[in-house]
Amino acid sequence: METVVFSLGTMNITSFGLAIMAAAAASVALLYFSMRSLGKEVWAVFAAWCLPLALIGARLFYSLARINFIVDLYGLDFILRLWEGGFAFWGAAGGSALAGLICARRMRLKTKDVLNAAVPALLLMLVLGRFAEYFSGQGYGPMVETPAWQFFPLAVQNEYGEWNLAIFVAEGVTALVALALSVRTFKTHKALKSLIIVAAAQIVWESMRRDSNLRWGFVRVSQLTAVLVLFAVLCVYMIRRFKAGKKPAYLIARCAAFAVLTGGCIALEFAMDKSPLPYVWCWLIMAVCAAGMAILPWTLLPKADER
Repeated sequence: METVVFSLGTMNITSFGLAIMAAAAASVALLYFSMRSLGKEVWAVFAAWCLPLALIGARLFYSLARINFIVDLYGLDFILRLWEGGFAFWGAAGGSALAGLICARRMRLKTKDVLNAAVPALLLMLVLGRFAEYFSGQGYGPMVETPAWQFFPLAVQNEYGEWNLAIFVAEGVTALVALALSVRTFKTHKALKSLIIVAAAQIVWESMRRDSNLRWGFVRVSQLTAVLVLFAVLCVYMIRRFKAGKKPAYLIARCAAFAVLTGGCIALEFAMDKSPLPYVWCWLIMAVCAAGMAILPWTLLPKADER
């Protein structure tokens, strides 16, 4: 569905590609202001590492998630043909985190300081990147059959004229909320809290997608990654609390609660195909489970930032 705006030789420049480039430019501009407290050199070093590492990470994550399909149809050199599309959010997030680590080591700063300063710009890229999916024909949810609900931004038409829920808008708004909170509300752990919000929301939004999202069989890759990210944060701060003398039973109970909530999300995914329970109720219950999965690591974060 992407519209080719113009061509450079054999390379087609699409409306989606232009939107992503504009999003990157706006994010780099915000990055300059959000990181100025750390110094202009820090901004330059982080930007120099973040742009390529986020791009490479997004491409590698997408390629590894679909490696068998890519090898059979396109060959491994597809990974290098960036202009053909195929990127994933979690790979970009990992590349950005790696850039923060490298920047912190080179500039002799704490990694959390670099990432906390950079997170507004990273979230802006996510906001604009999600909204840019309007031009790519991705981010569609279930069909909207009621005419009263067939309007943008709640729904969007596909190439066949059918109306679908605009999940990409919901994902963009989620990132926008995290951006506003990181700037106006969060005093500590800005990067981690934003990550927790986005990961928890992704569990639900990914379940609602009906486009060509990444899958391993019936497992949605982005949804699984979001769960693993939340669990990793939970484990890190459980270990820190244990070393600080917290009783093991308290931490084990949190881990058990996370497992139960994860099992609830899995059960709801299967229930949508076999249960008479309406989809909307399944997603609402899943949202409650995802919120609980976010609260468990969130409440373990100390009042002051740590390295």
